[in-house]
Amino acid sequence: MTLFYPSSCNKFITVLALSAVFNVAFASQIDLDKLKTMDLADLLNITIETASGVEEKLFDAPATMVVVTAEQIAQRGYHHLTEVLQDLPGFDVVIANGAFYSNSYQRGYRLPTMSRTLLMIDGVVDNLLWSQEATISRQYPLSNIQRIEVLYGPASAIYGPNAFLGVINLITKNGSELEKGQIKGEINALMGSFNSKGAEVTLRGRPAEELSFSLAAKLFHSDEADLTGRWGFTNAEQLANRDIWGPILDLEHQGKRFGEYHDPTEDYGVIASVNYKGLKLGVIHWRLKEGYGAFYASDRTQPNTFWSRDNDQLYVDYKKSPHAALTLTSHISYQKTHIHGYWAEA
Repeated sequence: MTLFYPSSCNKFITVLALSAVFNVAFASQIDLDKLKTMDLADLLNITIETASGVEEKLFDAPATMVVVTAEQIAQRGYHHLTEVLQDLPGFDVVIANGAFYSNSYQRGYRLPTMSRTLLMIDGVVDNLLWSQEATISRQYPLSNIQRIEVLYGPASAIYGPNAFLGVINLITKNGSELEKGQIKGEINALMGSFNSKGAEVTLRGRPAEELSFSLAAKLFHSDEADLTGRWGFTNAEQLANRDIWGPILDLEHQGKRFGEYHDPTEDYGVIASVNYKGLKLGVIHWRLKEGYGAFYASDRTQPNTFWSRDNDQLYVDYKKSPHAALTLTSHISYQKTHIHGYWAEA
């Protein structure tokens, strides 16, 4: 890559600026032609907010950051947040197709769940209260994401122990980017193999100069891949063995009888916010209902049952700047999470 410097006297400081933005520019695929034409002031004024919890210049941020924009989400055809993480450096993503659809590991640090990566939506923590895991599946509507900021490395001094490996912050579109009086809606549909189907609906508006709102919802259903006979776990003869299962084989779930492999998924999520001046009222609600898949051997558990996780959040943010050098921020939130399942065990 050839770099053009504004003058020999600024060469050294420009190199420093480029090195500060290179990780973000490269990983988020910012147009290199555009990067070449940016002057020194532009390079120093790229703004992020996840590194320290406040908006700051990238040059001053004490962390390595990757940014994925809404344009990149659309261009690359991402349907789920898991697909975004699969393309990011430093992430190992395992698609297990079971009670936990996926696990994503940063920096090679493997755990049964993502309990050491902090997941946030507009700066609001979305990890489950009980297990502290970042639950990433097919519940988040990506069509209403403005950008995804990913912080690499420990950030526990700012965000607590769950940020030991890093932070994923989903920044949503809140309607303030629209013109006054403008309302915009969008509907996306998804169909695929294994009877997979889904839909996303978004609605954003700016009725007044200082009033805006955003609503995004997603539904996803799938029968998932048939993993019968894989790895010796999902043995068809064991699933249908009446000596093991007895009268359970006379029952059914989701229209499918026990005794055969079936791994149903029914996920949905809603993210909404209303903004007026410095006041923001937000709602985060999602539910995962996913089958056991190949998590257990066929002589132990029938896969055709749900392991469910629910998350409900209501929060209020208020920002006020009585002086140009002073900003007061208040945050009040209510969160309720629920982990439960239906077991058919031998």
